[in-house]
Amino acid sequence: MITVRVDADYHGPTIMEIESLLDQSQKPIEVKWRNSNQEIAILQRHRERNAVLIVQDLKTKVLTNSAVGGKLDLPPGLLAESMIALNGKGLEWRTFVEKVGSEVAFAAILQNTSNRIRQGELVDRSLRAVIHECLFDGLAPIDMDVMLSLRLSGIDPDE
Repeated sequence: MITVRVDADYHGPTIMEIESLLDQSQKPIEVKWRNSNQEIAILQRHRERNAVLIVQDLKTKVLTNSAVGGKLDLPPGLLAESMIALNGKGLEWRTFVEKVGSEVAFAAILQNTSNRIRQGELVDRSLRAVIHECLFDGLAPIDMDVMLSLRLSGIDPDE
């Protein structure tokens, strides 16, 4: 099992520094992680190993979870803030995206939506369409609020 944790002050070894030791023990490892291709390749060679990957920030956590197939588990406060911002009921969406970065902002919306679906809630068709556009059509996360607003007002941007 792989866990990704944010700790900007962590100063332990990287997986590259301890690679030669990985075959000598089956104990879980805890390593500083930058999400490089070299690190990912080493982790894949030792995929049976339990590992805690320590990253510097939320952006690297999101990118790492995506690269290694980890679970999105952003802080609940950030998740709530993202939905409030996207729905225009507080912090403006663009300000939120600039504050946390587009990768984290989109991951928060994706995690919120996934959680709602798992709980049996219906997710608005307009929101599903905007998420689809971000995932598959190249819509920048910073523009999600505009596209969502257009779709909710009955305007289909594709026409």
